[in-house]
Amino acid sequence: MSSVHAELRDLVDDITATPGDPDRLWDTVAALGLHTIGVPEADGGSGGDLADLVTVVRRLAHRAASVPVADHAVAAWTLALAGHPLPTAGPLVVVLDTTLVAGPMSVPWGRCAAGLVVVGSDDVIRYADPAGRRPGIEEGANLAGEPRDTVRLDEIPLAVLAGAPPADAIRARAGLLRAAAVAGACAGAYELTRTYVAQRRQFDGPLIDIPAVAASLAGMKVAALQVDAAVDRAVDLQATPASPADLLAATATARVVAARTADTVARNAHQLHGAMGVTREYALHPLTTRLWAWRDEDGHEESWARLLGTHVIEGGEAHLWERLTA
Repeated sequence: MSSVHAELRDLVDDITATPGDPDRLWDTVAALGLHTIGVPEADGGSGGDLADLVTVVRRLAHRAASVPVADHAVAAWTLALAGHPLPTAGPLVVVLDTTLVAGPMSVPWGRCAAGLVVVGSDDVIRYADPAGRRPGIEEGANLAGEPRDTVRLDEIPLAVLAGAPPADAIRARAGLLRAAAVAGACAGAYELTRTYVAQRRQFDGPLIDIPAVAASLAGMKVAALQVDAAVDRAVDLQATPASPADLLAATATARVVAARTADTVARNAHQLHGAMGVTREYALHPLTTRLWAWRDEDGHEESWARLLGTHVIEGGEAHLWERLTA
């Protein structure tokens, strides 16, 4: 880990040390510029690169922080590349692969969105700016209690974002950050579980001394390392002159691994915690509910697996061998 990434992790730990109001945490995140990492300073961002942003998203998820940093960062990056000024208020959000660009849509953090970047299933990128006119919103939430609202955009014009990055590039960036969030929550759940089984005593010794417990904990660790490796590889590929298709395939790999890892880590964590694991007030609950919620957001495991399979078939045997042995 670089010194910059270590500093970013420490910063996230500092601002999330005391649980509090999500709105206040968002204000702090925005004041520090963590939500626009990866956007050049000349375009209104905080500079830095995708690896820096992934570090922040991972650590926020590790701390079970409820702020739309990943959503805002993708939308801000898209607007910046399109030459569109970034709004100064509220978070930006992204809606992926919608076929209803002028009707009800499921929107993360819709109730507080200052603008929506809409990636249509037709691969056209559009932008909705409420400009003081709040659309009709039916508030909802995912399993972790994070806002997932139904928003009506019938009376809000959707402008095509000329010059925006390709739709696949936006999908790849959004999907990669979601996988990074899963990786962070997995790491948090593993660390909490390891501490618990090391401290909890039964049969005159800590639970971790029981072979079945140690094996289950090891399975969590291996799964967490796998998703970390998949995310890191996708981040590294973003720094190369790879095609949008290759970037999306790397993200698809990370998303498939993340979905499977989320299942393994959440299941083992609750089994090893026993009754403590289902207590809402306990720290495990916000981590595993996020794992269950995030594993299928922005596309479920099967859709990412199909995308990856299609990419492999179209690329041919030589391309697959090159990727496997690179």
